[in-house]
Formats: sequence, C-alpha cells, structure tokens
Amino acid sequence: MNTVRVTALTVVLFAASSAVAAAVDCSVPALQAMNVRNVTFKEAKSLPAAPPKQAYCDARGSVTTDGEGAGPGSAQFALTLPVTWNGKFMFGGGRGTGGNLGNSSNKPDIDVALAKGYASVTTDSGHAGSDDALAQFVQRLAD
Repeated sequence: MNTVRVTALTVVLFAASSAVAAAVDCSVPALQAMNVRNVTFKEAKSLPAAPPKQAYCDARGSVTTDGEGAGPGSAQFALTLPVTWNGKFMFGGGRGTGGNLGNSSNKPDIDVALAKGYASVTTDSGHAGSDDALAQFVQRLAD
C-alpha cells in the first residue's frame, strides 16, 4: 500500500517536474498554474548557483493521496529543479525513519546530481515524523 502511494507520488512529481522545466517563473502561482492533478505547491524560491550546484528552483508542496485501505490523506514533497534540467530526476526516500523531507541520498551526491542537471524529489511518504525519530527509537529500546 505504501509502495503504491510512493510510486504514484513519484509519477505525479515527475509530471510536475516536466511541466516546471517549461515554466519561466519559479513561484507558487506559476507552479500552481500548471494544474497538476492532486498537487498543491506551498513554497517556491529561486536559488543562485553555488559550485558545484547550478541555480535551481526549490519547491515544496503536497500531493493528495488515496489508496486501498488508506483513505484520503496527503504526502509532502520537496522538489529541486535545476535551471538547466537534463530531463531526468533522482528520487530520494525519507531515509530509514521516514516522516520528514530529509533525503535518503547524502548531500554531496545530491549536489553532484544537481550540478549534472538532475532534478531531485523527496517525500515524507504521507506521515509526519521528526529528524530525531531514530534517536528516540534507540532510546526507547535502551529504556
């Protein structure tokens, strides 16, 4: 069930990133004007190049989800779209603990991918967590 939602989210975000590549404006109104079904953009900002990264659009939003046995919900996402996009993207899950937008790929790899023109997408998989969830879990085991 989670795999289906993440796969559907990946497809939706890929469609969104394809449309964003043609967008001139990295702003919430411009991204929202693409009318990607079930996608709501909440933040968007253009960031300048900082070697090795090229300039890029950093967008955040949510995707409305509904799956067998899951009921209606939403998943948050973060999309990084380089100004010179190569038409490909790298999907990074929410690490082992999930529930946040921390990318499972390490930052240097994400930066190199961005420098090569790859868009990057990550998601919280539809649930809220915290960056210290793993530490809290380990502490509970120790107690």
